[in-house]
Amino acid sequence: MNMQANNQGAKVSIGAKIAKYLKDVRIELKKVVWPSRPQLINYTITVLVFCVILGGLIFVIDLPMSELFLKNLTAPSANSTSIDKNVPSQQTNPNITAVTPGKGTTKPSNVKVTPKPSTSKSGK
Repeated sequence: MNMQANNQGAKVSIGAKIAKYLKDVRIELKKVVWPSRPQLINYTITVLVFCVILGGLIFVIDLPMSELFLKNLTAPSANSTSIDKNVPSQQTNPNITAVTPGKGTTKPSNVKVTPKPSTSKSGK
């Protein structure tokens, strides 16, 4: 007989499981101690005030930081050293000019590099 009881317990339908679950939920919700209306209003006001204070604090911290960040991105000061000035690969040689061919040519091998005439005052 134990074998038959175990087999029947294993074949419980999904609908029966859902019904039992919803019944258990309803029983547990009856055990909950719900706040009174004045308590609920007080808790709601407390949460809203806290959210406004926290939002204001984030705003007060974020606004100057974003202004400082944008200022440094858009207008570097004259006496600050820039990365561009210190990178040799970005410096150009004033004695070399690139001459590109006319329309219709797309091959990079068509680009010719010619040196500029020297205009030094040293007399060499």
